[in-house]
Amino acid sequence: MFSLVLFLCLTAVSGIAQTEKARGVDTQCTAFPCVVASIALTGQTDSSAHVPLITPAADGLFQLSYYFEVFGVPGSRWSVGFDWMDDQQHRDTGLELVIAGSYSANVFIIRQVAGKPITYSAVTGSLNRPGNYNLFVTVVQLQ
Repeated sequence: MFSLVLFLCLTAVSGIAQTEKARGVDTQCTAFPCVVASIALTGQTDSSAHVPLITPAADGLFQLSYYFEVFGVPGSRWSVGFDWMDDQQHRDTGLELVIAGSYSANVFIIRQVAGKPITYSAVTGSLNRPGNYNLFVTVVQLQ
């Protein structure tokens, strides 16, 4: 019985830690590189703009990897993009258009200042029947 209770408690703590990362709460690295944020959104149907992935407590160099796929209604269109703030100004990838049955994937390096969030946006370009999308993102702090 004690083992079952311990397992359930550890599982709950692990779930809370993963939720905190998904909400963009800062995760400190003890060694580099380390994963500081990760999301896996499946079957999404609503647009989301400037959703925080992480807000670092210190300036750093980050690698952002993503895989974005659109499916469902033929002809439906979605766009995905990312925003951050480096030492000079606000930066973004722009929105990349992806149509149903297709995908977009990329890896890029960004310099991020402390206290500002790295965000993602996924917005539909279809008014009547937007279809669905899956978005997988991992942010790794390099230094």
